Amino acid sequence: MKSFLASLSTIILFTLCFGSCFCQPNIKEANLPYGSAGNCLGKSLLVNCFITEVGSNWSDQEKEIILEKEKEGIEWLINQAIIWGKPELSFKIINFTKEHDILLASIPKINWINVGTTKYVLHAAGYEDIFPLYDSLKKKYDVDNVLFLFFSTTEGRSFAQPVTKKIVNFDRENYIEGAIVYKTYRDNEKVLRNGTIIHEILHLYGAWDLYNPKKEWQIDNTIYAHYARSIMLNGRKNDLSNVIIDPLTAWRIGWSKNYFDWFEIFRKKGR
Repeated sequence: MKSFLASLSTIILFTLCFGSCFCQPNIKEANLPYGSAGNCLGKSLLVNCFITEVGSNWSDQEKEIILEKEKEGIEWLINQAIIWGKPELSFKIINFTKEHDILLASIPKINWINVGTTKYVLHAAGYEDIFPLYDSLKKKYDVDNVLFLFFSTTEGRSFAQPVTKKIVNFDRENYIEGAIVYKTYRDNEKVLRNGTIIHEILHLYGAWDLYNPKKEWQIDNTIYAHYARSIMLNGRKNDLSNVIIDPLTAWRIGWSKNYFDWFEIFRKKGR
């Protein structure tokens, strides 16, 4: 009887660990938060800014559509937090430049590898030193985290710029984290989806991309099953009802302390 109970306990534990030998945690440790977004815990201030370039403009209707998509995405994220046992997660959202867009000389279509996005845009808005702005917003709205979201009226491939201590040691203003979301996709899709907005926001909290466009990794099917529905695998969705925060993303954004060996498949050089 004792051996039967022991075997049953082993089966239950195996199932809880997602049924794969790769999923036995070897440590139980959370990520250390860094940057203005930190981990996706507590109270966050999401600062929306609309950016344009010469010859490109936002209409009021377009802005309202974007903001509604963002609202739907944030509601989904809060519900996911509840599922993961983090009901205290909350967001305050302000539209920093809804009436007067920030005009830039040009807006690249892909990640500005050598440019601190938040610094670049806020400098263009007239903030020579962005830390007083950051400090005042954090104090005024009484939040734990602050992140900026820049909505571009042009087409492009949306991206986020989370930071590390190494980056900030080079330029402290990169501590203020932000992401750019384009009105239309670079590959001719004309409708921005709310999943893209949340996908980029999650990057600022430390989430990793889980897609494998060049087939760089050989993924075991049992591992793939753990993240096949993840928003970090495919964020281009309007219907988020079948999308989840997967175990790896939960660990990266501070919702879980369970680390599994298979996470390392997705760790890129420098992470």
